[in-house]
Amino acid sequence: MISLKSVDLIIRIVSFMFAYVSVSTFPTAFRSRIAAYFGDDTSQQFGLSSFNPLCHIDFIGFSILLISSLWGIPLGWGQAPFNNPFNISGNFARIKKTIVYFSDVVMHFILALIGIIILELIFGLKILTIVRYMILSRDMSHMLLAKTFVEVHSLLIAVGFIVIAAIYLHVILGVIYTILNARDLYLVLVSDAEDPLSYELSRTRFSNFFISLMLLFIFGEPLRFFIVNVIAKLGLLVGICLGIH
Repeated sequence: MISLKSVDLIIRIVSFMFAYVSVSTFPTAFRSRIAAYFGDDTSQQFGLSSFNPLCHIDFIGFSILLISSLWGIPLGWGQAPFNNPFNISGNFARIKKTIVYFSDVVMHFILALIGIIILELIFGLKILTIVRYMILSRDMSHMLLAKTFVEVHSLLIAVGFIVIAAIYLHVILGVIYTILNARDLYLVLVSDAEDPLSYELSRTRFSNFFISLMLLFIFGEPLRFFIVNVIAKLGLLVGICLGIH
C-alpha cells in the first residue's frame, strides 16, 4: 500500500522535473541572445539561444535535481552559457559585459515574480505566506497547498505546486549565479589582456573556486532571504493593483 508520504515524494519529484524545463531554458536562452546582440555569439553557436528545453538539459544538474528531491532539498541546473566576454567591445563595453553577466540572474527573478502572480490568480493573496514559508524553510510539499485550499480543484493544486517549485529553483539559482557571475565579471574587468584562455584558467583556479564557496556560504542565505521578501512584496503590490484578494 502506497503511503501519503510516498505520494508526496513522487509528486515533488515530478513537479520539480516540470519546473526544471522553464528554469533551465529561459534565463540561459535570454542571456545567450543578449550576449549575441552585444557581439558575443558563442552561446548561440552552441544552440543555447534556443527556447527548446532539450538544448538546455545538463545531465549532472538534472540528476542532482532528482537525487536532491528525494532528500527534500531540491537543487538542479541546466546548461551553463558559453561566453567569450572579449568579443564584446566598442563603446560602453564594460556596461555591456555587466548586462550580459547579470541578464540570466535578472530573468530568474522576473520569472519568479511572474510565478507569484500566476499563483495569486489561482489562489489569491493568501498564497504569498505559503510560498514564502516553503522557499525559506525548504519544506516543499504539495500537501500544504491541498490542506490550505481544500476548495481548489486538485488539478490546480498540482499546477500551483509546479509553479512554486519553479519559483524555488529560480530563487536558488538566481542567488547562486548572482555571486558566481559577479566573480566572473570581476575577473573579466580586471584582466590585463583580452585572452579567453587566461580568463578561463583564472576562473577555474582553486583559489577563485574557494573564494566563490566562501561568498556563497557567507552571503547565500541572507541574499536568498532578501530576494524572497522583495519578490513577495512586489507580488503583493501587483496583486493589489490587479484587484486580487
